[in-house]
Amino acid sequence: MHPAHERLNYPVPQRLFQEFHSNQSSQYKNKQHTLSVRFRSGIRAEPRVQTHGDSLDRVKWRSYEAQDYAQVLQRCVIDNYQKYGEFQYVLIIQDDVEFTSEMENVYAWILNASKDKAMKRFCSLSLYDEDQEEDKGMLRASNMVARVWRVSSAMKFSGYVDAYFDRSPVDWLANDFCRWSGNRKTFVMVPNPVRHLGIISTFEGKNPTAITHSSHN
Repeated sequence: MHPAHERLNYPVPQRLFQEFHSNQSSQYKNKQHTLSVRFRSGIRAEPRVQTHGDSLDRVKWRSYEAQDYAQVLQRCVIDNYQKYGEFQYVLIIQDDVEFTSEMENVYAWILNASKDKAMKRFCSLSLYDEDQEEDKGMLRASNMVARVWRVSSAMKFSGYVDAYFDRSPVDWLANDFCRWSGNRKTFVMVPNPVRHLGIISTFEGKNPTAITHSSHN
């Protein structure tokens, strides 16, 4: 969620996605996969309430982060729809991650998840959860590191965040949205295809040097 890619000394997801199609299995290599990202161009609203005992500075930071996420979702859906027409899924990945070899299996995994009887009503899909050891298990460690949304759910969630951006951190808002929309669940891909580094943050209260690796490598 931070545009300062020049600070990173490892390949960022945007560049890796451009090369991703060349490493796919033959079954999917002829399909086009595009990542279109527009950084926030709208105006952030200031928080209206102070919740969870957070300081005003932290409430502002997480409110801005939530609004940024919602606007990236909106732009990805709108830009890609205008460019390519109808599509089914949106994948939003934070820029402080590294991809594992499992990344080449993500597309097939999403398609399988959409057909699984136990998962087909999923709210979203997560490609990262350091606490979940079972493939297609429910999300345990709340996060927004790498999240897949159906287009219909993406737009509804974006609107939900627009309404409640200052109530909770964006990952908590995602949990609330899933409960609100029929108590639907978020399921996790294991092994995780991304490792979260956690080295970029616009909030000084977070440790910018902390590195967290998934245990599913």
